[in-house]
Amino acid sequence: MKTVVIADVHGRDLWKQIVAQESDADRFIFLGDYFDSFDIPGLIQMHNFKEIVEFKETSGKEVVMLLGNHDYHYLPEVNDSSTSGYQHRLAPAIKMLIGENRHHLQIAYKMDEFLFSHAGISSEWMDDNFVTWDVDVMVSFIN
Repeated sequence: MKTVVIADVHGRDLWKQIVAQESDADRFIFLGDYFDSFDIPGLIQMHNFKEIVEFKETSGKEVVMLLGNHDYHYLPEVNDSSTSGYQHRLAPAIKMLIGENRHHLQIAYKMDEFLFSHAGISSEWMDDNFVTWDVDVMVSFIN
């Protein structure tokens, strides 16, 4: 099974070229940061996010969408605008979009012996939060 990992979209549609080039892939893992570009208008970033969701829903491929730090602060229950590039004017619309598509998003994903997350997981954090390094338990806990 071929897997393609795509990180830090930040509103760009380069992912479409990657998907076309890697059309034989069975799985695409997006590592988050769908928003907060400094050069792509916010409405285009939102449209691009919707297209990724549509790709997930209609492609017939396994598509995993992880949250990044530039997405986290748009979760409806989060009140944090400290990440660079935060789009104050569009934040309510982005929060609504994230909320409507929350069921597509997760924080961590395990594939075979690999663990995927946007920013990684430190051994110190693991030691502080888990008695044993059981990755299945950890992914369930994080998500």
